[in-house]
Amino acid sequence: MSLQLDDELTCSVCLELYDCPLTLPCLHTFCSECLRELTQSSNGLTIVCPQCRVDTPIPIGGIGKFPKNFNLENIIQKVKLHKEKKGSSNTEFGDPTQVNPSKGTLEISSVSVYVRMHLLGPVIDCLTSTRELI
Repeated sequence: MSLQLDDELTCSVCLELYDCPLTLPCLHTFCSECLRELTQSSNGLTIVCPQCRVDTPIPIGGIGKFPKNFNLENIIQKVKLHKEKKGSSNTEFGDPTQVNPSKGTLEISSVSVYVRMHLLGPVIDCLTSTRELI
């Protein structure tokens, strides 16, 4: 996922992917838990938007009454699912490269070595034959 997309899906309070995103009337979105924590430091009647500093009345019934950002939540669920699938596909043959700092080693799976040699073999052959001509 690109850095720009990560920024758009990240809560500016906790700096994590949104969790149960709620939208304030100023149209800024935050995790429901982040908004709950912000109300604890306020007077309990209003909340100040962390981004634009607009003072917003807390609805009767609490933070949970702010509208849920369903579109954003759906996108985040798809991103999480994509990351899980991407992670599981890497483990099918093992992570192609894995650094083990405790051993001071770099391990490369046999599948990635085969793919690299298969793709680079002709290039190496070409370089070798060119060197012989020089």
